Amino acid sequence: MPSHLPETWYSEHFGDFTDHVPGAGSYTVRHLRRAASLKLVEMTAGGSWRDSARALEIPESQALSTLRKLRRQFGAADLWPRFEGIVERIACHLDELPQQTNYANRRRVMPNWVLSQGDWESACFGLRQADRLTSRHGTAIGTVLVWAEATQADHLLWPSLTDLRTSSTDRRPLIDELSGFFRPSNQRGYRLELRLRLQRYAQDFGARIDATNDHPPSEEG
Repeated sequence: MPSHLPETWYSEHFGDFTDHVPGAGSYTVRHLRRAASLKLVEMTAGGSWRDSARALEIPESQALSTLRKLRRQFGAADLWPRFEGIVERIACHLDELPQQTNYANRRRVMPNWVLSQGDWESACFGLRQADRLTSRHGTAIGTVLVWAEATQADHLLWPSLTDLRTSSTDRRPLIDELSGFFRPSNQRGYRLELRLRLQRYAQDFGARIDATNDHPPSEEG
C-alpha cells in the first residue's frame, strides 16, 4: 500500500470532498491522502492506526497529527463517515484489480537510493534554474522527487531528510525548494517540466524495481 494516496486515486474518488471541509487548503488534501492510506491498511490488515502507521513507515507523531487535524476540520459537518465510505470504495476497487503494485517493497529497496549525476543532468537538460538547483543541492531534488513518485510517499518522509534532523545540516533550504515542486500554484514553468520528466523516470524505475523485486535495478540502460 502506498503511504500517500496517489494523486490519481485521490482525484478519482474524493472529487469535490474538500469543498465541504471548513477551511480546507492544500494541507487538507495532503492530510486526506495520508489518512486515506492509513485507513486502507486498517481496513485490509486490521489493527489500529498506529499499526497502520508502522506498516506504512509513517512516524506515529505525523499520523496522529493528521488524524487530529482532520477531525478538527471536519468538526460537526459529519464528514468522517463520508470519508470512510470513500476509502471503502477505494479498497473495493483495489480488490478488483488483477495485480497491485507492491509499494512496501519499493520503500524497502529504495531508502539509500540516490539519483545519478548523469540521470539528473539528463532530466534538467535545457531547463532554466538547473544550475542553481545543482549547485545548492546536488542531485537531492531529483532523488527525492523520484523516490516520492516511485514509492508514492510524502516527500518529507524521504529517509535522508529524517537523518538530517539529527545532524548539524540545515535541511530547511532543501525542504523549501522541494515544497515548491508540490505547491499547486507552482505547477508551471521549469518546476512542472522537471517534475513531469522525473515522474516518467520514476515510473520506469519503479517498474524495474517490481521486476527485480529484491534490490534497486541498475541505472544503466
